[in-house]
Amino acid sequence: MSVILTNELNGSREIPGATDPVTGKPVTEAGLAIASQQKPELLQQFPVPSQLIERGLDFAAQSFASTFWVAFALVVLTFIPAAFLSRRREQPRPLDGPQGEETRTPVVIH
Repeated sequence: MSVILTNELNGSREIPGATDPVTGKPVTEAGLAIASQQKPELLQQFPVPSQLIERGLDFAAQSFASTFWVAFALVVLTFIPAAFLSRRREQPRPLDGPQGEETRTPVVIH
């Protein structure tokens, strides 16, 4: 599921001129919006309009929602084969033979 979510989040628009000082990679709207929720001081480092943060959070929410629906569909698909399993209980076999004598279980030796 994390691969699906990461691919979705990587589809966010890049902020022109904004690069991550550690990695040198461009900063996306969703990435900055998510990071600014955890570290509000990032908004001072990257002065961007509030609409950009809202767009990034909306994009992240849509990414999480699509990942949720993929996971839900996979769970439903796992229940389909379970519906075809037998619901009858297997009757226990008697340990005694036809005349009341005990039968022995055969042992396979390699």
